[in-house]
Amino acid sequence: MSDLPPVPKEHTLRPYALPRKTRSSPPITLVLDLDETLVHCALSKIDNADLVFAVEYNEVKYDVYCRLRPGYREFLERASKRFEVAIFTASQQVYADNLLNLIDPGRRLIRHRLFRDSCVYVNTNYVKDLGILGRDEAKMLLVDNCPQAFAYQPSNGIPIESWYGDQADRELLRLMDFLETLADADDVRPLIEAHFRTREKVAEAKRRYAAPTSPPSSSSAMGVATASNPT
Repeated sequence: MSDLPPVPKEHTLRPYALPRKTRSSPPITLVLDLDETLVHCALSKIDNADLVFAVEYNEVKYDVYCRLRPGYREFLERASKRFEVAIFTASQQVYADNLLNLIDPGRRLIRHRLFRDSCVYVNTNYVKDLGILGRDEAKMLLVDNCPQAFAYQPSNGIPIESWYGDQADRELLRLMDFLETLADADDVRPLIEAHFRTREKVAEAKRRYAAPTSPPSSSSAMGVATASNPT
């Protein structure tokens, strides 16, 4: 990602991933990453897992162990009252849908779900081009623990610390206090840029992830860590 190419033409020609907004929809769309932002999941056993569920991927069945980030429920409750909330994950739909059906079974908190097939694959990274959503970029927020994910729209990107199970973590609720100040903004981008200096963070992430890496294993290709701790 040291030299980010333009969004591929075939990606720009795809239909918008989200339906048209209704009059009752909040003006700002809040796009949330899933893994290491709201949850931490692994294919190896995690002690004190909050959720355990089965997933079949490439004709292989896996047990997925999941911890939920402290404050996630209050965060989503508050977010759903002020924003049009969407999950945009680089994980496979078969895994993410199963998880989200447990977190938000009635789809009351999260209106939309986007998965790996909506990402742009760039030099071993999955970049989340917000253009596919069909929303005004002045009124979109993307919260992600990987700054390279919002490389195409850095001024819409809001970084959050990666979470792997620390029960003392309070980042979600701290972040919500800031997000709520953006709920009525005419253009969120200058406010985000002033607060987070996201263009600098994205540039740093591009340098860090510029070196090619080995392709993921078949299990991690699903989007779930193969071990309970990051490697």
